[in-house]
Amino acid sequence: RFIGSAYIDVKIIQSLHFRSTLGGTFQNGYWTNWNSATYESAENTATPSFSEGAYYNADWVFTNMLTWEETFNEQHHILAVGGYEAQEYGIGRNVSGVRNTYFSDAVDFRTLNNGANIQNTNSSANTPVSLTSWFLRADYGFRDKYLLSATVRRDGSSVFGADNRFGVFPSGTAGWRISGEDFMSGVNFLTELKIRGGYGVMGGQLAVNPSNQFFLFGGGPGSSFYDLNGVGSGSLQGFRPTRIGNPDAKWENNVTSNIGIDASFVEGKVELIFDWYNKSTNDLLYTPELPGTAGAASPPAVNIASMKNTGFDIQVVYQDQWGDFGFNANLTFTTYNNEITKIADGVDFFDSGSSRIGAFSRNAVGHSMSEFYGYDVQGLFQENDFNGDGTQASGVPTQDGAEAGFFRFKDIDSNDVIDPDDRTFIGSPIPDFSYGLNLSLSWKGIDLTAFFYGTQGNDIYNWNKWWVDFWPSFQGQKSQGLLNDSWTPSNTGATIPKASNTSSFSTNTQSSSYYIEDGSYTRLKNLQLGYSFSQSMMSSIGLRSLRVYIQGINLFTATKYSGLDPELGGSDLNFGVDRGNYPTVKQFIFGLNVGF
Repeated sequence: RFIGSAYIDVKIIQSLHFRSTLGGTFQNGYWTNWNSATYESAENTATPSFSEGAYYNADWVFTNMLTWEETFNEQHHILAVGGYEAQEYGIGRNVSGVRNTYFSDAVDFRTLNNGANIQNTNSSANTPVSLTSWFLRADYGFRDKYLLSATVRRDGSSVFGADNRFGVFPSGTAGWRISGEDFMSGVNFLTELKIRGGYGVMGGQLAVNPSNQFFLFGGGPGSSFYDLNGVGSGSLQGFRPTRIGNPDAKWENNVTSNIGIDASFVEGKVELIFDWYNKSTNDLLYTPELPGTAGAASPPAVNIASMKNTGFDIQVVYQDQWGDFGFNANLTFTTYNNEITKIADGVDFFDSGSSRIGAFSRNAVGHSMSEFYGYDVQGLFQENDFNGDGTQASGVPTQDGAEAGFFRFKDIDSNDVIDPDDRTFIGSPIPDFSYGLNLSLSWKGIDLTAFFYGTQGNDIYNWNKWWVDFWPSFQGQKSQGLLNDSWTPSNTGATIPKASNTSSFSTNTQSSSYYIEDGSYTRLKNLQLGYSFSQSMMSSIGLRSLRVYIQGINLFTATKYSGLDPELGGSDLNFGVDRGNYPTVKQFIFGLNVGF
């Protein structure tokens, strides 16, 4: 991968200069992959396959800025920036092929020519995205106490049609340094105090496919070729719709307002930064699900949804020095509340996250994104929940597949029947808050730093349980809980259903709260101990500096989560699901920094 940039900076007059920058990247790649036949698992890969491919991609950005900065009468300070920027990314092509049924696993035979059957071939050119922007920003300060800033942008994107390609996005902020006022001169414990606020509109287009505005057609032997001339005479090439276009899509608007306070105390040893924000996204670009009658074409992104986020950020910094001993602590605390306020006309929700038992997450109006959805497990059926003839006892809602030792779901609508209307929201992957703590100690040449990070109040959908806690799910390794602590007539307080080969509504075929766990955790992400030799010692041997250190990464995690790692990813519409991710790797690094 090649990365490069060049610039020219011209001082026109003392307070006015112009800068032009051109940069870009180019990447070229080639890859192969061998997928061996497997015999040791319940779901085997029957025949080996080999794939091979190559690609290239590139991007560039061209930025021009004119900056004017001036101070008048030592009281008025003005900084103005105007500019133009153009960029293009997603340029490239790729080609790949896959063949299977190889007569030998030997490395020497791993070429596409040696595969008996063509499984797939592909060659495609990327549709690049072009962006262009004009922007103007002006900052004004009076006596370094009253601060104003305003910005306006006009952005254009090639992902939108000609009628909606451009959008105008203004923003403004204001600040007041209260500590600079005369009436604050007697407040000795306060070093700095500033109140600030802002309001602005930003445009969004990243969720849009580069081809979103176009109706596209394509074909292949498995989807649009037809054998119209009789068996054995070959098929005729045909085409089908592959994408439904929407030339009317436009920029989504993210409207953000915030209020903040910056303060420092005790001669600057303690700093406090507080921000409260409210962000509303209007005309949100959303790709709705289409009915089966629409065919297999990809649906377009349309401006129909809206969402809002609120929360606050707090940062507290303490730093001090006592002789040779120095200490620094930086604590951050963040919250955010998310709410979907609109999806589409006549649509109040949609599900995300496909699996062998359906979707895990539901995105619904009035709820946050990617909340987990399913049946609420009230416990396990006991023998006294059934009559002697096996029917359910009085007061026990009717539930398909009910047996002693199986899940008993909550009757949400109180109609004495457990059905799909009894599904509910059973958890959320969004934490109540997240936090980070940086600590730094120094004494003479020794330095010690540590970074902790964690979340609190988020849930995890532990999909691994489906594989290891139920016999009929997968004929492989099972959990110790299923083997040693599942329900039996003598172990009625168990939370794991009884060991059974029955697969039913009351066991492993439904999304339920059984899979929900507390995902809160605290992790020591980085710990480093170092020693810097004195400059006088280094100069005597001809060196400028020398530092040795030992570093540990992800040394420990404190959590109640039973899975391998509580730090999970995922998409915006489906995250917080553990599908068998690898645990975070612990690393130990020994380092040496030498300056000549």
